[in-house]
Amino acid sequence: MWDNDQTHPMRTITFASYKKAGSDGPLKLGEVSLHNLRMVRKLISLCGERGWNYRIPQTVLPLLGMPGFELKMTDLPQWREILAEFDEIAAERGQVRLSMHPTAFCILGSESQKTVTAAISELELSARILDLCGSPRSYDAPINIHMNCSTGGPQATIKRFSDNLEKLSPSVRSRLVLENDDKGSWTTHALYQMGWTGPITFDYHHHLCNHGEHSEQEAFSLAVSTWGGHRPLFHYSEPDPNQTNIRAHCEMPTRRANDYGALFDLDIELKGKSKAIEAYKTL
Repeated sequence: MWDNDQTHPMRTITFASYKKAGSDGPLKLGEVSLHNLRMVRKLISLCGERGWNYRIPQTVLPLLGMPGFELKMTDLPQWREILAEFDEIAAERGQVRLSMHPTAFCILGSESQKTVTAAISELELSARILDLCGSPRSYDAPINIHMNCSTGGPQATIKRFSDNLEKLSPSVRSRLVLENDDKGSWTTHALYQMGWTGPITFDYHHHLCNHGEHSEQEAFSLAVSTWGGHRPLFHYSEPDPNQTNIRAHCEMPTRRANDYGALFDLDIELKGKSKAIEAYKTL
């Protein structure tokens, strides 16, 4: 996010860099994690001033979501400072709705046990971050993932997904939502028909790319109905007209999303980030 040339950059550290640092590795990882969390706190404050919500970057705590990583969050030398930042976020965030969106490699229905183990680790870290930020264990603080897999066919994928769902903590399961994919089997209606009883995130751009047999309004309305008493959180972007791949996101918006008379929150996934949000509000 940037605004009027003011930036709040995140930092990262690779596993190779961490190992190369030797005994200083935990200290360096802690420094990066603390810096990132301070940036997140600033951004949440900015969102609060503007009446926006905020998706916490999955990379805010690098490496800690890796399966079998040698350190836990509480092992970092700066843990007390990190915890103090989390406490401040919980105290200050007010009405800012927080959410998380694990990476495209977070595939709970994968055929690969290694991929599933990594997905569970990533999901548990996401839930831990939301817990520490004081977010409710409900769909008001969603953790959004894609099915992103149909190896062996949809029914086999559903079986693997359902079995692995049982391995997740209540902190994850109480927040987990599924999003329609921009290709493959998993349209909004397909997710619903597979027996998924949790919320479905409707992504306008993904529906345009992969609408199946249903109109935007039909898919949108179905997705709204899955959120029960919780306010839906949907995703909006547009194809980049300068790219041949319709899935590429453009920089700035040219139109507003159809709301079909419903009330929901909208996660703007345009590349222009905060500038795109400001532009969207003027359309």
